Amino acid sequence: MDPNIPFSVDGKVTIITGGATGIGASIAREFATRGAPVLIASRNEANLRKMREQIRAAGGQCEMTVCDVREPAACDAMVAEAVRHFGRLDVLINNAGAGFPTSTPKLSPNGWRTIVGINLDGTFYCSKAAAAQFIAQGGGGCIINVSSESALEGWSEMPHYAAAKAGVINLTLSHASEWGPKGIRVNCVIPGKIVTETENPLWLDPRATRHIALRRFGKVEEIAFPCMFLASDAASFITGTTLAITGGKNNGFG
Repeated sequence: MDPNIPFSVDGKVTIITGGATGIGASIAREFATRGAPVLIASRNEANLRKMREQIRAAGGQCEMTVCDVREPAACDAMVAEAVRHFGRLDVLINNAGAGFPTSTPKLSPNGWRTIVGINLDGTFYCSKAAAAQFIAQGGGGCIINVSSESALEGWSEMPHYAAAKAGVINLTLSHASEWGPKGIRVNCVIPGKIVTETENPLWLDPRATRHIALRRFGKVEEIAFPCMFLASDAASFITGTTLAITGGKNNGFG
């Protein structure tokens, strides 16, 4: 740890899944702006290319790879691609996620498997691949998982998504315990209602802010910045922690 710049991510090779749009794109931009070589991954090649060029145009180092996180071999290949470009891996951010509204009676087995596969299986497969690389490098490394408020509260309109995201929190605890002796830190963030270019406009009704203590929706960079802290040496003694970035709950009047 450099005591002069403990909050720095400069030089930390970082993979961001779901890194082409929304929160993931913001994380990639902010890390790259501060000197982290980043590899962004998703299933959409066009979106990846667009984001890669934006980051490069701003002076950052960025590579990309098409990856379906539901496929273990694809996750292994993603990590290998980062190492091929940058020589090592320091940080994995499991941001890839998906969901769609439905009730349990209408939820097909394939719908259940798809959402659990992307959100929970993908987090597991990517983490397993990254941890293997961290250990091969001699230990150390950081994994940041992205969960959801629904993991804590449930969500009647998306039970498959809420269950998968709850699993992500538990997996964070398990992996933090398992890999801690290797110096690998595993933490989790819970974004609240964040405004992105892909979010459902229904919940962006300004009246929804009455349930948020800070009385506003969050910005994508307000997720990226805490991720930078967790990836930095300033968080070197933090693992197995879930950080809620939700603006707080309004449980009172007004």
